Amino acid sequence: DTAAYRAAADTRMAIHYVISHPELFPLVDTSQIYLFGVSAGAISILHAAFSEKDDFFPGSSLPEFAPKHHIAGVWSQSGALVSDFGKALSTMDAEDSTALFIAQGTIDPIVPTELGPLNHCENIVPKEWWTGGVSLARRACELDFNYEMVLIYQGNHDLGASPAAGAMYNEALTFLKNTGMCKAKSFGKEITFNNADGQALLLRNCKTPPTNYCNNPSNFLVNALPAAIDTFLVNVDTVTDYYGNQFPIKLKFAKSTYDSLGFVKRPLVIGVHGGGFVSDSL
Repeated sequence: DTAAYRAAADTRMAIHYVISHPELFPLVDTSQIYLFGVSAGAISILHAAFSEKDDFFPGSSLPEFAPKHHIAGVWSQSGALVSDFGKALSTMDAEDSTALFIAQGTIDPIVPTELGPLNHCENIVPKEWWTGGVSLARRACELDFNYEMVLIYQGNHDLGASPAAGAMYNEALTFLKNTGMCKAKSFGKEITFNNADGQALLLRNCKTPPTNYCNNPSNFLVNALPAAIDTFLVNVDTVTDYYGNQFPIKLKFAKSTYDSLGFVKRPLVIGVHGGGFVSDSL
């Protein structure tokens, strides 16, 4: 829980830093901030978007989260929320207007599909269980969230290596472009792909069929920054790890790409790596 709290706090601080320093980020449209995370990164962004410090440690001396800002969209891939007997789902409420995309493998050996301990450890008490993708989708349905869930049948934790990854990415980008940028309403599309060949197996809607997507979302491209050597870093904060070592939190931008955006504000995607990645760049 402590690790999830600190990771979520770092993510919230990065968001707050960008929004509170418009002079440093004049081309960022702060109404179009998106969070993307895989595994531990997905756990981080879910808590950053939908929880507060007291949801982890009520009354503790840990520092508060940075102020909560509107997030246009969240893409959680193999993520979960701390459960505390299901309390985590109550942190998602009807006032949230964040578009939520959930991707989950049905035989994930690390993150529970619905409710359970991480890594399926048998000696973890229910209070410390986690709420996985299917349970998150059920809560989103109850709240009439703009959300979509992709289940990978027989998919494990590393969905990016699945033959269904291309279909999953296409669903995610289409959903976020249309709901986050074009303001369409999704009403809970849920689709299952076969891990073996990437073919669609099941399509259902949480309550009602989705409305038509906006006609031309192509003006809003959701792409990773191309590789560039002329990068610049912005220091956000410094954190101390378990052993007392201090590390800077930095936002990294490709300057040539940033400059080429022109004078029209564009969306910002903040990606958070999971525990399996060791990298100094996003």
